[in-house]
Amino acid sequence: MYGQARSAKVAKRYTVPVEAFVPTVLIEGYKFRFYSSDFSEPPHVHVLRGKRQAKIWLAPIALVYNHGFNTSELNRILRLTGQNQARLLEVWHEYFSH
Repeated sequence: MYGQARSAKVAKRYTVPVEAFVPTVLIEGYKFRFYSSDFSEPPHVHVLRGKRQAKIWLAPIALVYNHGFNTSELNRILRLTGQNQARLLEVWHEYFSH
């Protein structure tokens, strides 16, 4: 029992936030995130804000799915993606080239 309680404490003490392992580009309050499990797919980002999320292809820019963003906010996200496309593609290629 002592070993189990100690292990739980150690695990909790060394908890590292997801952002430490997942490349994230912050743009105007949105998290543009890349997941390592997506390496076999075309370049894309997962855009998060609160509990809402959208997935967007980067070349060409196209919505894959939307969970919770209204039309106005989704249009803003697509505009931001276009304005930052080169930077987002650079991060994608840098992350998946390792």
